[in-house]
Amino acid sequence: MIITPINSTESAVHLNGYVTGVSGGGTGLDTYGEFKDYSGSSTLALTTSYTEWQTGTGNNSNNITLSTAPVKFTIDEGGVYKFDGSFSVQSDTNNSSITSAVFINGVIYASSETSRGFSGSSTTGSFSMSTLVDLDVDDEVTVRFKGDQSLTMTIINISTNMLLIGPDNTSGSGSVAIKDVWPISTSFASINIPEILRKVSISSSSATDVSTSSGAHQVVIRGLDNNYNRISEIVALNGQNPVYPSNPFIAINSIEVSTSGTDGTNKGIIYAGAGTVTSGVPAVPYCAMDQAVSISETLCFTVPRNHVFEIEYVEIAPKTLGTTTLKWQLTKSSVTGAQEVKQVIYSSMYRTTQLEDIRKFHRPITINSTETLKMNVSNLNANGDVIVSVVGKLKVIDPNDT
Repeated sequence: MIITPINSTESAVHLNGYVTGVSGGGTGLDTYGEFKDYSGSSTLALTTSYTEWQTGTGNNSNNITLSTAPVKFTIDEGGVYKFDGSFSVQSDTNNSSITSAVFINGVIYASSETSRGFSGSSTTGSFSMSTLVDLDVDDEVTVRFKGDQSLTMTIINISTNMLLIGPDNTSGSGSVAIKDVWPISTSFASINIPEILRKVSISSSSATDVSTSSGAHQVVIRGLDNNYNRISEIVALNGQNPVYPSNPFIAINSIEVSTSGTDGTNKGIIYAGAGTVTSGVPAVPYCAMDQAVSISETLCFTVPRNHVFEIEYVEIAPKTLGTTTLKWQLTKSSVTGAQEVKQVIYSSMYRTTQLEDIRKFHRPITINSTETLKMNVSNLNANGDVIVSVVGKLKVIDPNDT
């Protein structure tokens, strides 16, 4: 149990990052998971409580199992689905209204009502519904109807589609793979953290990041030592050639330009990493600063000793207007020996109706000392960059408190 003393110090933490050129899937509709259910000229007795739809047919159900009495879509492959429903019905009761709804595991998720009252038993009313939902394996989706009074509903034409949001697997394009917020290139899917206390190399992809040129001259590298205490060091750059700080690090939290030439910023991508450095790029990068930004935007942060990091809110927005859906996750990880153990601590879905997703937590999410926070995205429906921000407080704790 951790108790934060009243007189403990705290500082704001604002971590920024973006994912470059994330691969999406064209239209974003995974056609092998499509449902088309239809029923006509059958009737359904309705009351003011919801009644499950009892008839229907399905096809292309590779990742969903269909039951037709009542209609239940049982999910065989988890992911974000788009539900589209088109309902053309008539009522045997004048001046009535009919509502359809999507239920997830027996709980109402979304609903839609006819926009008009029926003038007679032969009058048809039409309405539709479209919504996104994040589903797990074995979740059940049902379509239900109710009236504003007891009536008999005649089904003229009902069509529903359950489509898995993600790449178009039939064409082989795109990827739903999880990608860490790592502003370098599509070739880096995951951020590494040092598996042991080690000397890291600092290098740039540009030869002009050197004291004799117009790019960055020196950078400050900030991280943790073997006891997870915060340390920092100024390092003079030598272009694409690796230079080595005198301090070893067990975690790298940031890199920042401290002095530069006439351009006032870094000309190349500056890396902290390990292994062979080729054209300024280390074999295993731990942190990176993109070109001309002067500060790293790798959203990977290891909490120092005697501290806790309380995440207050997260912002995420795609730079590409064609990006209408994506899934994002906060994960925490720790390293034991050479094994990194990861755990998803929060997951959410960005939807097309939003310009950005701002998620404020009523109760802060806490990352403890020696744990690393990462953020990643997946299930994009289009190619493009994703900008993210995590805001919270880094609090000092008293190790003697229990």
